Amino acid sequence: MRETPSADVLAIFSAGKSGPYPNPYLTDAQLLELSAICLQSDRAIHTVEAFAITEDADTARPEFSLLDDPPGGWADTWQERARRSHEEIVELVTKVREQPDRIVFEVWLDWE
Repeated sequence: MRETPSADVLAIFSAGKSGPYPNPYLTDAQLLELSAICLQSDRAIHTVEAFAITEDADTARPEFSLLDDPPGGWADTWQERARRSHEEIVELVTKVREQPDRIVFEVWLDWE
């Protein structure tokens, strides 16, 4: 049986971005879930900003952020953009899971 996506991820998919309250950030698992949903739709994750969460602050982690399409990427189909984005996100999550810090994400989607 196919697992139903969590309500938070579906709300972010519908809104086209994460945040503001109550869902400002996604976990790495939620980011992968959202990316998988985009693969089945006409949307692509366009921008991912990463933050390390500590007791004192949310610190930007640009080395774990994805910004914009590659040059010429806007001319690709939505499915190709979603596929490329998903591949980058899988690689990103693999690197994030090796970190000792708790890393979370804010995302923006793009669609027709």
